[in-house]
Amino acid sequence: ETIKILANKAFENNWFNSTYDLNISKENLIELLTISTKDQLFQYDGQLYEQVDGVAMGSPLGPLLANVFMCHIEDILQRKGKLPSYYKRYVDDTLTIMPDLDIANEFLHELNQVHPSLKFTMEVESNGMLPFLGIQLLNKAPNIETKVYVKPTNTGLLLHYQSHVDERYKRNLVTTMLERGYRISSSWKDFIEECVRLEKLFLNLEYPKQLITSITRRFIDSKNTRQSVHTPDDKDIVRIVLPFKVKKQVADISHKTRISIQPVFVTKNIG
Repeated sequence: ETIKILANKAFENNWFNSTYDLNISKENLIELLTISTKDQLFQYDGQLYEQVDGVAMGSPLGPLLANVFMCHIEDILQRKGKLPSYYKRYVDDTLTIMPDLDIANEFLHELNQVHPSLKFTMEVESNGMLPFLGIQLLNKAPNIETKVYVKPTNTGLLLHYQSHVDERYKRNLVTTMLERGYRISSSWKDFIEECVRLEKLFLNLEYPKQLITSITRRFIDSKNTRQSVHTPDDKDIVRIVLPFKVKKQVADISHKTRISIQPVFVTKNIG
C-alpha cells in the first residue's frame, strides 16, 4: 500500500522522471520497490521465509517508507481539519501541543482509525516534563526549556578506550557528546550536569580522567570565549568628538580593550 502511495506521488506531473532524468513507468517503479521490500529471504531452522508485510529490520527503505506513509496520514488529517496547529514529526515520532487531555485523546483515536495495521501510542507531560528524541522538554510556562534525556534502559555503550581505533576518534567522541549536551541544554546548570554524567560514562569506558578533564575544560573555555566576543549593537557604541589626528591611537585602544570606539571627524560650524 505504501509503495502505491509513493508511486502515485512520484508520478504526479511526471515529477520522478523529470527530477532524476529517467524514463520509467509507474509500474516499473512499483515493481522495483516491491522486489526491494518483499524479496528478502531468510532461513530459520532449515526453512526459508519470505517477507510478506512491512520492511525488513535495518533496511535503508524503512525510514523512507515510514515517512511516506506518515505524510499520507497527515494529508488525510489535514483535509479533515484534524491536524493540530503545532505538529512536529521525525519519521514516526511526533510532538504536538494540545489544549487539554481530552482533545489529545480524540486526536489519538483519529490516528488509530486511519489504518488497521497501525497502532499509535501517546505519552503526555508528567510533572512538567516530556522526553522527545533524546531531549527532555521542561514546561516552564510560558517557555519550554530543554536538557539531555537519557533512557532508563541506556547501557552507556560507546566507543571503548581500549578499542583498536585511532586516538583522534576517541577524542572527537568526547567533544561530540559535549557539543550535543551544550546544544540541547537551555541553561548552563543543565550543561554542567551533563558534563558530570559524561565524565562518569567515559570513565566506565576506561578513558583517562586527565584526558576527559582536558577536553571538557578546553570545550568550556572555547564556549566562554565565543560568548564574550560579540558584534556590538548600536546602543553599545559611545560616540565622542575627537581631533582627527588621534584616529590611529583610538583605533589601537579599541582593539586592545575590545570596545568599539569609532572616531568621527566633525568640522567646525561656518558662519
